Amino acid sequence: MNTLDPPANSPSVAPLTTRQAQTAPVALTSAVIGVRIALVLGTCVLIAVLPYVYTGADTKIVSYTAPKETPRQMPAPPSTEGKPGRLWGAIVPQKSELWFFKATGPIDVMTQYEPELRTFLESIQFDQGEPKWTLPAGWKQEPGFDFVFATIRIPAEKEPLELSVSRLVRRDSPPLDEQLLENINRWRGQATLPPITAAELATSTERLTVSEAEATLLSVAGILKPRSMGRGPFSGGK
Repeated sequence: MNTLDPPANSPSVAPLTTRQAQTAPVALTSAVIGVRIALVLGTCVLIAVLPYVYTGADTKIVSYTAPKETPRQMPAPPSTEGKPGRLWGAIVPQKSELWFFKATGPIDVMTQYEPELRTFLESIQFDQGEPKWTLPAGWKQEPGFDFVFATIRIPAEKEPLELSVSRLVRRDSPPLDEQLLENINRWRGQATLPPITAAELATSTERLTVSEAEATLLSVAGILKPRSMGRGPFSGGK
């Protein structure tokens, strides 16, 4: 007998068909995945019940009401509307520069302090193109910046006043009267007033002498535009 032949009494094994050979690994893989899923689920269940097993206490679900956050109040946007007030300003021409003195405030306060402003203006002396002055009691001077030469703070009962002193280069053209008219109309615009013509300049302003120079003084009441105090002198012919 050939040793390679199976014994005569051994049961015969039918060979696998091609389809069975192909589906066997798939079935095995599915079984493995199923076992893994069962293990994961079992672990989750065990973790969930452990607190009950070891503590023996009932677990209660506690609910509470979370405090509501107070809505943040956003700052109100700056008002674009003006308010009644008076603008007082003077332009003092020098050889190479134009000097501007301007204050704004409530009508009654400005009316009360106009005589002091005028007296202070007439007391100014220019030395080498720059103004020199002596401040009245209580007035305080702060350093300027850029084209602002100085800022003078004037105490008042209702609202402190601010007198700004600034300067610009005096242009060769247009003529001085036209430059004065441009700046007077700019100030009138800040008080929400219509512009005036060259013929109306003399009757709408006052002329006075400041350190041997003829200054142009404007005092008008109107609706002051916001931040008109921060606007600088007129710098162009627009």
